[in-house]
Formats: sequence, structure tokens, C-alpha cells
Amino acid sequence: MDQLADKVLAGTMINEVSGLSATGVPPHILLANEISNLRQEITQKVSTMEENLGGAIDQLPERVKQAVLDNFQVDGSIPITHGQINDMVISLRNELLTAIDGRGHNNDPNPNPNPNPNPALGGIIVEGFRVWTWGGRLHPCPENFEFPLSNTKVLWDLWFNGRPCDNMSPFRFLKSDMDFAIKKMQVRFSKASFVMKEIIERQNQTPRQIAELTIADRDRVFEESYMRMFHLIYPDKDLEFLDNHRVGDLKVSSMYDLIKAYEKRIL
Repeated sequence: MDQLADKVLAGTMINEVSGLSATGVPPHILLANEISNLRQEITQKVSTMEENLGGAIDQLPERVKQAVLDNFQVDGSIPITHGQINDMVISLRNELLTAIDGRGHNNDPNPNPNPNPNPALGGIIVEGFRVWTWGGRLHPCPENFEFPLSNTKVLWDLWFNGRPCDNMSPFRFLKSDMDFAIKKMQVRFSKASFVMKEIIERQNQTPRQIAELTIADRDRVFEESYMRMFHLIYPDKDLEFLDNHRVGDLKVSSMYDLIKAYEKRIL
């Protein structure tokens, strides 16, 4: 060892002989430690959330039953329509989601949607959302991700809430030219983005402001904007016509075609 000692080049800055400089601990080691600590914290928070939310979810069937019974007149002859029942269910859903959302915020100063970092899904969790590495950069969706064919309300939820089942971030953060490797998916996302933009523009709020609302308030914003849009497209039709044509269940692609047809008519 003593014979090799003079062969070792060392230094705290740039070594004059080799021209190299010491870099210290590699940054990816520090990142790995941070991820490990974050994983432990998230596991503890998940356990707390499951305990708090379990009771609220168990009470849902009984509350649905009670809400329906409260709106029936058993001894009278007042009819109740499918639309009224649907409104009751939506109202109850919004109330429950708001309660869950509020309880989550009370127990966790930095709540993350479903922060279970399931390794089977691939990617890593960053600030509560999963990211995937492909094509030489980070993406908020996996490679060859298929943008879902859904109705407009489901897309609205994905647009602002993301997809908690696999920790995907809100879909409004996706980029057509960067996050979709398949051309067909780029087109599908572009149409969805157009529809969301048209609905949001019916309100005097920015996407950021809407995202900061509670789930129940976001639902109300959607319903108001959605109906305003249909009153523009069908100005001479009443609510019964819209209900019979199930406008609330329209696929995003159908909504896109309706808006484009309306724009051509008014030009």
C-alpha cells in the first residue's frame, strides 16, 4: 500500500495533475433516500385515511335509502320522476364527497389522492402523483397510454381530479404533442381538451380557480356550464327535450361534434 500511496490523486477542488474535480455524493443517492422517507410517510397517512373514511363509506347505502324515502309520499299520489331520483343521488354523492374531502384535509396538512405507491403500476410518485419515464423524459402518463372514451361528466372529473386509482395527475396537465406516442390518442385528447375549454369558458373562473373548489362546487360549475352550452345549441328546446335525449350522458366525441356543428351554424 505504501508503494501505491503516491499514485493516488486526491483533492477537495480540481486536482492539478488529473484535471478532475470531486463531485461528492451522487445526486441520485440523495433522491433515493428522499423517496424512501416519503414512502414511509405516505404509508402512515394511508392507514389513517382508511380508518377515518371507512365509517363514512359504510353508511352510504343507508343514506341513499333514507334520501329516497324522504322524497316519496307513501300515503299520497304525488309522482316522482327518474330525473328527480337522479338529482337526489347526485346531491347525496356530492355531500358525501365533500365530507370525505374535508375530513381528509383536516387529518392531513398535505393531502394526496390515493398516495399508495403501487410498484406494479410502474413509474414513481412525485408530490402525490405518479410519473413515468419514457422517450428520454418524465411524463404524467405511461407510454402508449390510451386516453379514455368517456362521457363529458367523467372527463370533467378526470380533468380536475386526475385518476386516483393509479395516482395519475389531473388530465388537464397532459400535452397532446408530448405525452401521447400514438397519433390516434393525440387526436382524442385534442377533442377532449376542446370540449373542456368550451365548458370552462361558460364560467367567469380560470381552470386553476375551478380546481381549487370542493368536489361538490366543481360539480355545480359543470352542471351550470353544461346546460348553458345546450341552451345555446338548442335555444328552442326545453328541459324535457334535453332529458329525453340524455344530453347528460353524451360522449366527449359527440359533444365535440355538436359544438363544431353549432359553430358552423352561427358563422
